[in-house]
Amino acid sequence: MKGGKKVKRMFVIGTVASDLTITIAVAACILALGANIASMHSYPVYLLGKMISLGATIQHVEVLVAIIWMLSIFFKVVIVFYAIQLSIVQLCNLRVRNFLSFPLGLIITGVAYYIIPNTAYFNYFEKYYWPFYLFVLSVCFPLLFIALSYIKKNKAAKGDRSQQT
Repeated sequence: MKGGKKVKRMFVIGTVASDLTITIAVAACILALGANIASMHSYPVYLLGKMISLGATIQHVEVLVAIIWMLSIFFKVVIVFYAIQLSIVQLCNLRVRNFLSFPLGLIITGVAYYIIPNTAYFNYFEKYYWPFYLFVLSVCFPLLFIALSYIKKNKAAKGDRSQQT
């Protein structure tokens, strides 16, 4: 299981690196902007990038911040899209998944705009409804899957015992 240990090690290294990056960004925003100003802005890292200029050579750091954000959002969306597509393929026992890409992309684009049309609605949703969604996704679903797994194992064990007698 040499590959599994390597994957686990890389996962831990990636997690620590991302946690360290977020901690540094938050600390820099709070130290440079102050807690009040940082909390009032939706994107304080972008504001901090606007403020940074190192002489005449390094200016417009906010462009670099925006590019990093766009790339990270792109890769997150690609990974989630792939997971949704693979889940549908496995759920429906399909052999080919390529034909799902275009219709699934159209559906997700339309549904995303319909569900959250603007930032004000997103902030309202996040404040009042997100805790309930988070509870269902992080507590109820895992407990449901654990219970179903337990039931499935018990049925398999009972089936094995009845065949032996």
